[in-house]
Amino acid sequence: MVLSLTDPPVVGLVALLVARLRRVPFVLGCQDVHPQLGQVSGHLTNPLVVGVLRAAQIVLLRQATRIVALGQAMRQRLEDLGATPGSVAVIPNWTDVSQIRPLARDGAWARAHGFDKPFVVMHAGNIGQLQNLDVMLQAAYLV
Repeated sequence: MVLSLTDPPVVGLVALLVARLRRVPFVLGCQDVHPQLGQVSGHLTNPLVVGVLRAAQIVLLRQATRIVALGQAMRQRLEDLGATPGSVAVIPNWTDVSQIRPLARDGAWARAHGFDKPFVVMHAGNIGQLQNLDVMLQAAYLV
């Protein structure tokens, strides 16, 4: 099996080629929807680039043996974009909040590491152009 993610958007084409050459299943893991994400954010405006990435997206969605989506809404979105109905499996990859809970802020570890203060911020996820991390850093500077 060859497993590929959708970011960067063209890496899946190489993975698809390798899967075909090896005659093994091709699985596409979709964390984001490209090129739509770049368009919505305003970072991708060139119509030629958008067209090429959209064509690559269609090929990947139609040629994947299986596609992994993060949730039902993503599954539906992928099918709307061209994935073969029934090829998309939903496998959430986030924390089970019923099992993982924050510890008390007044514990010895929190005090030793300075996390017992009134204002603590944590960013868990991607750090890139689309996440506006600069806004969080500016807010932290103001405190």
